Amino acid sequence: MEIPKDKILINPQEVMALTGLEYDCACKIIRELNEELKAKGYRTIRGKILKDYLLERLGGNYASI
Repeated sequence: MEIPKDKILINPQEVMALTGLEYDCACKIIRELNEELKAKGYRTIRGKILKDYLLERLGGNYASI
């Protein structure tokens, strides 16, 4: 699955494609990262995560994604 570069929010299936994780684990990561964002005062959308925030928290060089 290719994720468009201009896409801001991604869903569990797209997290799975990026990480190779199972659906349940992708959902757990989204929940945890959304909680972090809420604690920082951001609004979140259930079941979606900011692609840039996910890549930042995963670490590594993901400039091409």
